Amino acid sequence: MWMAGAAAILLFAMAALWIQPQGNQPRGEDQPTIVYTEYSTLSGQRKLLTLSDGSRVWLGNASKIRYPKDFEAAKRNIFLEGEAFFEVTPDSTRPFFVHTEELDVKVLGTSFDVKNYAADREQTVTVTSGKVSVQPVHDSQQWI
Repeated sequence: MWMAGAAAILLFAMAALWIQPQGNQPRGEDQPTIVYTEYSTLSGQRKLLTLSDGSRVWLGNASKIRYPKDFEAAKRNIFLEGEAFFEVTPDSTRPFFVHTEELDVKVLGTSFDVKNYAADREQTVTVTSGKVSVQPVHDSQQWI
């Protein structure tokens, strides 16, 4: 009978150790939390935004944009639904990406417009100055 009690205590102790987090394991505290800023416009509205890196964005009619309050050290990511005109502050160490449902646009410093409304059959990127690379989201090839 005492063996059954000892086995139960041993199982309970092992379960408690298994459930309790280990002291040396990271708990996600070292990983920075990305805080996003989001803006949207109604039909007929436009909005001028200045990003933390100095880039400017004119958010178009009935559009939505989401981006980190503070950009990551290696890249600048923007998520767009609708249309926006960008004047990107050059930074060769941190490429600037605009992600839509269908396109990924990569740029180092230029001004361009991205149009991606859900009702449109085509997405467009219009470059005013500089250069951009455009890649379909579902394309596994290198940047074009």
